[in-house]
Amino acid sequence: MFAVRRALQALRLANFLFRPSLQAIQALLIIGKTILNNGQPGAAWALLGTTTRLAQTLGLHAEKGVAHWPERTRPEARAVWSAIVVHECFLSLCYDRPFMLSPSSSWTLQHASRNGNLSYNNAVQLMVRIMLNLTAEQHTSLPRSTELLAELDNAYYVTEAHLRSRQQCHSLQQHLEHLSIQLYYHFCISFICRPAFQRLEQVAGGPHYMVLLSRVKSSLMSTSKAFLEFLALSLVPLRSWSLVHIALSATLLLSVWEETRNDPECRKLQQQVIDAFQQSECASNVTGPKSSSGNMQWLSDSHIRALIALTDSVRAGSIPSRDISSTTPPPRPETWESAGLAETSSWPGQNTTDEISLACGYGTPFNWDRTDMSPLMYLDSIMNTVSGFSCD
Repeated sequence: MFAVRRALQALRLANFLFRPSLQAIQALLIIGKTILNNGQPGAAWALLGTTTRLAQTLGLHAEKGVAHWPERTRPEARAVWSAIVVHECFLSLCYDRPFMLSPSSSWTLQHASRNGNLSYNNAVQLMVRIMLNLTAEQHTSLPRSTELLAELDNAYYVTEAHLRSRQQCHSLQQHLEHLSIQLYYHFCISFICRPAFQRLEQVAGGPHYMVLLSRVKSSLMSTSKAFLEFLALSLVPLRSWSLVHIALSATLLLSVWEETRNDPECRKLQQQVIDAFQQSECASNVTGPKSSSGNMQWLSDSHIRALIALTDSVRAGSIPSRDISSTTPPPRPETWESAGLAETSSWPGQNTTDEISLACGYGTPFNWDRTDMSPLMYLDSIMNTVSGFSCD
């Protein structure tokens, strides 16, 4: 983080707030992504707000705002604004927070043609356009959800061949792009299909509901599989906050959703994801959850909580009780080591899950016994627990 501090100091000396420039906005965007991937999503979210406002000050949010710019700088301006919109989209979706930008602000993404052979960047931008349209609607009906799902599928099917089929990958770069687009694609599917998690009697069993139900189950499993395949090739997904968040969210939903929690293949995937973190560098030589030695810095507090909850669920063989009359919590792993994040000796006492929660700085042991709670509410209670001024 020393480089980040130096970069912010240089920006301050340049009076970037009073005299914003395209270069300053680029620097802020890079700093924000660096902070995010160092396990500080709350700070990245706050900085993104400043970055976006400064970009709007320069007029990047509207095509007419850069129409008077020199021809040689317009492509750079479009690229910077596109990066801001994409960053804003996925960070907002991961946090399940309202977008700062409206669909009309995504004018730079209009260049993402649907005419076939979409590159990786254009494919991501087209997905972002679809998700912006989704989140702009206050209420999305089941028919509308299936329409957006079809729109997302159409965008996916016109991407370059290597993005859709791993058999078409002929280089490491193509393999990485393939797995990355798979994670983002299935994450978007899961978000669109969220009504499937709400078993409303008036819609359950209907044709639109059944389509969403089938797609969300397969997308959650595909997300976990793609993450594991990605890890077999590179450490990139462990260094990307958004990819870690996507993978842990999907795997945790598999463990708590009644449609998948008892599925043998799903439980196998859950254990494989836990093992992947245990065997990764994230688990080595850690003396605390935010230690500067070792690699725990790559995981945010919310991801640590998600790993503990996922391990609890796998070890218990069931989700936290939905019976509001029950007061007995499910079995918990005896040590932090069982969650695959540190050596047993790194923590005080017997290293129960409650002690780990205290050691992580949450103040009180995290309440794993969530009663009468939907899978999405349970996920949100883990990923977005407020501690102090932080919402990560």
